[in-house]
Amino acid sequence: MQPQVRLTRIYPASKVFPKELLPLPRLPAIALVIMEMAEAGIEHIRIVVRNGNFNAIQALLDPHVKPPASIENEPIVRRFEDVIRSTAFSFVEQNGGYGNGTPLIDAMARSRDLPAIYAFADDVVFGENASARLLETFRITGQPVLAAQCVPAEDVSKFGILECVRSGRLHFVKRLIEKPNEGETTSRLASLGRYVVTEDLVDTLATTATGRGGEIWLTDAILRLLREGSEIAACRLTRGRWHTVGTPDGFVKAVRAGLRAERTLVSNARCI
Repeated sequence: MQPQVRLTRIYPASKVFPKELLPLPRLPAIALVIMEMAEAGIEHIRIVVRNGNFNAIQALLDPHVKPPASIENEPIVRRFEDVIRSTAFSFVEQNGGYGNGTPLIDAMARSRDLPAIYAFADDVVFGENASARLLETFRITGQPVLAAQCVPAEDVSKFGILECVRSGRLHFVKRLIEKPNEGETTSRLASLGRYVVTEDLVDTLATTATGRGGEIWLTDAILRLLREGSEIAACRLTRGRWHTVGTPDGFVKAVRAGLRAERTLVSNARCI
């Protein structure tokens, strides 16, 4: 019998090629996230980088590096060039323990421009501007907001799952279960890598002890706020589809979705 291998990481490709720079198929994942944020009206984006990816990301976002003349008028190229020319970028070196809360702590140590969108550069959304939806929800609630989307039942154990209550058009988080076991929840609403973070959430994160695996988790700070009775809103994607590129299967699905999105952009440009 052949051993079963579960491909859950993009390693060893990520050893030399950071997953946020993987092309989907032409635009790197981080470029798609930046374009989403810029098109939601965000004018300054602070990027937390590691030593191994700083030069590549800086080069990607350098507006002085011009595209080849043969492709400079292509819709995708023009759209990307417009974004990097009109957006201010600053870079913060990641410093601290592992965990998805560390980059946020590092970014806020430089300047507390809050509230802010906190985005994971390897989570992409096609078909809907998740950042714009988050900001819309925040303007109504004034509370931290988590982006979310329903996932198939077989994938529930892979993600943080939200149980929510509805108030009119709004959803509020009542319970967050990290990678639940079978039977632990009936919800299929998964939290994805987009958040509106507030002063309260950042302060809570800064004083939250390390959690699973000795890492600093944003989820642990969110759980603390929920236990203390704070309101946290959920923003459910409606038209869009979320993909995470950190696994081989997720990367392949994201490339296919990116190809469809790029074809649509080109087709629409030709009709104008």
